[in-house]
Amino acid sequence: MEFSFRTRQSSLEALGSQEFDVLVIGGGITGAGIAREAALRGYSVALVEKHDFGSGTSSRSSKLIHGGFRYMAQFHFGLVHEALVERHNLMQLAPHLIHPQPFLLPIYKHQGMPAWMIHIGLLLYDWLTFGKNIGKHRMMPVAKVAEAEPLLTREKLKNAALYYDAKVDDFRLVLATIKAAAMQGAQVVNYVEAVKLASAESPFTVTVRDRLTGTEFSVRARTIANASGAWCDEVHRHLLGSTRRHVRPTKGIHIIVPHEKLPVRHAVTLFAVQDKRPIFAIPFPPFVLLGTTDTDFTNSPEQAVPEASDVDYLLTSFNHYFPDAALQREDILSAFAGVRPLIYEKNKRASEVSREHQIVQYPPGMFSIVGGKLTTYRVMARDMVRLLHRFLQDRYDIKGREEDLSLEIPLWGGRIHNWDEFYAQFMRVLQKDAGFPESVADHLLRSYGSDVVEVVQAIQSVPDGANRIHPQLPYVWGEIDYQVNNEMGLTATDYLVRRTHIYSLDPEQGKGVLPAMVQRIGQALGWQEQRIQQETEIYLQKLERENQWRNNPT
Repeated sequence: MEFSFRTRQSSLEALGSQEFDVLVIGGGITGAGIAREAALRGYSVALVEKHDFGSGTSSRSSKLIHGGFRYMAQFHFGLVHEALVERHNLMQLAPHLIHPQPFLLPIYKHQGMPAWMIHIGLLLYDWLTFGKNIGKHRMMPVAKVAEAEPLLTREKLKNAALYYDAKVDDFRLVLATIKAAAMQGAQVVNYVEAVKLASAESPFTVTVRDRLTGTEFSVRARTIANASGAWCDEVHRHLLGSTRRHVRPTKGIHIIVPHEKLPVRHAVTLFAVQDKRPIFAIPFPPFVLLGTTDTDFTNSPEQAVPEASDVDYLLTSFNHYFPDAALQREDILSAFAGVRPLIYEKNKRASEVSREHQIVQYPPGMFSIVGGKLTTYRVMARDMVRLLHRFLQDRYDIKGREEDLSLEIPLWGGRIHNWDEFYAQFMRVLQKDAGFPESVADHLLRSYGSDVVEVVQAIQSVPDGANRIHPQLPYVWGEIDYQVNNEMGLTATDYLVRRTHIYSLDPEQGKGVLPAMVQRIGQALGWQEQRIQQETEIYLQKLERENQWRNNPT
C-alpha cells in the first residue's frame, strides 16, 4: 500500500470534500490508535497532525512497553494489570517492534523499599498478567548481582530482583498504527493544523491549514477526537477560546551513550540519588538509553529541550551506581526531551500524578483525551471510540460495528506468526542470499517486519540501494527511496530523526550525511534548490537548539 506525498495529496482533497464521522486531531500514538479503532468499526475517519506523525511525546519516550512496576507502591493495581495485558497484546500485534527485556532492580541499604516488599510486589506484578507473563521474577544474592552486572557498585548492595518487561521503537509503533488506520480507509495527513472552529456545535466545521503550502480549507465532521496530548489545552484555546486546564505537562529527558561506555547486560532500574525517582538504563546495542527526568513544564511543548541541569541530574545518578563508567557530557551521543500529557491534579508532585487517562466532552461531540501512557494507547483509543460510537448513534443514528477488531488484525508489518522462527529464517535469507551485513539485516527485520520483502525489493532496485548512509549505522540508501513512497516523510528532519535514527545515534548527529540526505530526499520529492537549502538550515537550527546543554553550565 502506497503511503506517500502523493497519497497525502489525495487525502487532502478528500478532507475538503467529504463529511466525516470522526475528525482526529493529533497524530501521535493515541490519535493513531483512535483513527485505527474508529476505521475498524466502519466509521469514516480523518486525522490531521500539525507536525510529523509521532514527532511529539510519542517518539520521545523511554521506549518501554511495560506494566509500570513503580505504580505498585501507589496501589494502582488496576492500571498495572491493564498495562500488563496490553503489553502482551501489543507483542502479538507488532512482534517485530516490541521485544522482551529483562530488568535488574538492585536493592541497596536505606534506599527505600526493603527486599521483602519488592519481592511481594513482583509476585503481584507477575500475577497481574493473568497468565500472560514474559517470565517470572526472581531474587538474586549479591554474588549473582556482581556476576550479572559487574560495573554496578556493590557498596551497601543487599541483593537484587530480576523481572521482565518489553522495549519498543516508539516512532515505528506510531507509524505502524497510522498505516494500519490508513489501510482501513482513514484519511490521515501530517503537517496539517486545526486552526479554527466555525461553531461549537455538531456537525463541526474546522478550518485547517496545510503548513507546507499555507493553504487553508474546511473539514466537516460529526465528532472531534482531540488526541493532541500535551497540546490539548492549546487546541482548546485556539478552537474554543477555553482557558480551562486539563493537562499537567511534565518534561522528561533521555540521553544516549555508546554501549561500550556503559556495557550493561540488562536493563537496570535504579533510583536517582537526588530525589529517589525511578530511572532506567536500557540497552539497545550498540547504544544505551538513560532516563528519565520528571519536572513541570509551563511553556509550549514545542519548546521543550534538554537542559544542562537535566543532563547532569542523570549523569550524577548513573555515575553513582556505575562509578567505573565515569560518564561525561562528552560521552553523550544525543539527548532529547518530551512532554508528558498528565491529567491536571492540584497539589501533587509530578511523579505522583496518575498515569491513568481521562476523556472529557466539551462541547457536545468534541471529546478530548489526556493522561495515559504508550503501553495503554489501544485501551485509550477503545474508550474514546466507545464514546464517539454512542454520540454518533444517539445524534445521527449512525451505527458502527460493535465488535472490537483491533486485537484481530496486526499492525503494519506485524503479520508474523512466530517472531523467533521468522527472524531466524529471514536473517539467513538476507545475509546469505541478499548479501546484507548482519547489523543491516537485523535492522531491516526489526523495523519493517513482514513488510521486509517489499523493502528489500526497493533497496535492490537502485544501484546504491544497499550502500550504508553512515558507515557505523545500519541504514542504507534504498530505505530512503522506500520510505518516500511508503512512510509519508515530507522534510529532511522526518528522515534523519524518525524514519532513521541518525540524529540520535551518529556522533555528529547527521551533520556529515546531511548534504547527501537532503539531495536524495529532495530529488524524490521534487524540491527546488531553495527548498533544499531551507531544509538544511532547519535541521542545523534544530541541532543548535537541542544541543545548547553541551556548552552551558548547570
